[in-house]
Amino acid sequence: SNERDLLIIGVRTVLRVSDCMRLNSADIKDNILEVKTQKTGKTVEIPMHAQINAIIKRNGGKLPKGISDQKFNKYIKEVCELAKINTKIEGGKQDPITKRKEYKTYFKHELITSHTCRRSLAGFFLCWVRVSFPNRF
Repeated sequence: SNERDLLIIGVRTVLRVSDCMRLNSADIKDNILEVKTQKTGKTVEIPMHAQINAIIKRNGGKLPKGISDQKFNKYIKEVCELAKINTKIEGGKQDPITKRKEYKTYFKHELITSHTCRRSLAGFFLCWVRVSFPNRF
């Protein structure tokens, strides 16, 4: 689905959701994603991951259609629930009535947001560095 593809692209590029939703085929040059970030205005170059190439191939040479941040956050919770990412963990989310953050036990898919994409690869990389270079950290 479009939302699943956007989630994979978010995890594989570590882009902010605002930049991920603006991606288009013109941003791809020689198997590199070249993106001018909305927040900082800086251009970043990201090597294309095999999963992103597979998504583009499956979509007839096009990236998935971007959606609003709010819809993305709603849909990725559904995608992650379907993927059975349902471990119970401690976390916080905003109560829709009180507008205050409530900390308690939730299913993991309930806490996943667009920012999870950025944190996932950063966390993986940090673990890789610690395992690969144990004497330096």
